Amino acid sequence: MKSQIIVDKVTVINRELIVHYHCKGEIANYINGNRFVAKYDSDIKNVPESLLIIPFLANVTPIAWVTNSIIYCGQVDLQFYKSLNVLKDYFKSMYPSFLCESDLTPNLIINNDTHLKENSKSALFFNNGIASVASSIQRRDDEPLLISVWGAETEVTNQEAWQAVSEELRNFATSFDTKVSVIKSNFRDMINYEELNGSFEELIGGHWWTKIQHDLGIIGLSAPLAYHHQITKLYIGATHQPSFISPFGSDIEIESNISWGSDLLQVFPQGYVLTRHEKIALISNYIKTYDSTLKIKACQNTQISHNCSNCEKCIRTMISMLLEGLDPSKHGFKHVDATTLDRMRHHLENDGVVTPENLFHYKEIQSHIPSKKEGLTVFTLDFFNWFEQTNFKRVTNKLRRKEIIIYYKNKTKSKVGTIVNTSKGQDILRKLKNKKNNKEL
Repeated sequence: MKSQIIVDKVTVINRELIVHYHCKGEIANYINGNRFVAKYDSDIKNVPESLLIIPFLANVTPIAWVTNSIIYCGQVDLQFYKSLNVLKDYFKSMYPSFLCESDLTPNLIINNDTHLKENSKSALFFNNGIASVASSIQRRDDEPLLISVWGAETEVTNQEAWQAVSEELRNFATSFDTKVSVIKSNFRDMINYEELNGSFEELIGGHWWTKIQHDLGIIGLSAPLAYHHQITKLYIGATHQPSFISPFGSDIEIESNISWGSDLLQVFPQGYVLTRHEKIALISNYIKTYDSTLKIKACQNTQISHNCSNCEKCIRTMISMLLEGLDPSKHGFKHVDATTLDRMRHHLENDGVVTPENLFHYKEIQSHIPSKKEGLTVFTLDFFNWFEQTNFKRVTNKLRRKEIIIYYKNKTKSKVGTIVNTSKGQDILRKLKNKKNNKEL
């Protein structure tokens, strides 16, 4: 029998959406608990159940695809139902070994195409990162509602970190003359990533969150909010530019094919034609012209509210900022001086910071150095001369070879240890020891 996700009940209590469910079979290994929760700061009590179910389905359906499971629920929106079928085919094209054979089996499929009127109301997913800040600058004239998800990067239990994040979000919204709407959800806590990655990491080439869940899961959370605010345009900062061709959960084909309710609702990947460094250049121009105090959150450490200034993403962002004439310490990072740059250089050369997956970012930064040299501060010149001339692919290959050597050394040690612990191994050791003792005599 196929494994199953069964939706028992969908309720809204005090602006909190609760989906009660239970799992049977294999899929229970990958989904925790029995309640999906998403709390909104808008009144969603009048949102139809067929749309309320979307935040839950957007996050569990790919798990059903890969485990060949059936999802049973009461109602689902017609447009979203069709959207999932398109997305299933696209995920299958990205990951040929992906099963994608599951069935979504609702009691009713509801057509909600009359709920939207033609208007220009828009919203933009915002987390104070490079992509979302650049997207906000590009869509500034639209004054989009900024949607922030508590639970995507900052854990829902980390109240202290969220308070700091929330303050920056609202400061940014005020400077842009718009508002922030927060969705607080356990949509990541309900997923057992350890089991999912253990079972499917090799199949998809990475972590479930980044390779599968990211866009569909986050965008799906906004369905009740979009219904309430009559939003017709949803913008999400594009993670990669057209030259990036590796399969990824943040992808223009995924984003543009997510839909519900009416054809009037469209999801737009904002900033798709810009590289990450070009987005930082855009932000730099905005800072110099409009807001010298703007703070950016680029850190890959989701346990803290600030930038650690030590991880790969922080280092890369700080390098781009320096190249674009910004002082990182004024925009959310630690102080940078010549000593800091020496440490960065050592880190990049020796610690496996540059990988085959992020190599293209470093090459792209290199391409901008010649046109920026005249404007560089004195203490950064030596660093950028080194950076421009460095073959980062060779650095990556060198470190990869070192990793392989260490791997096989450890494997050999482990094999020798295993042999030594056998009775035959112990006999060999005794003979060698006796031979050594005889020689000494």
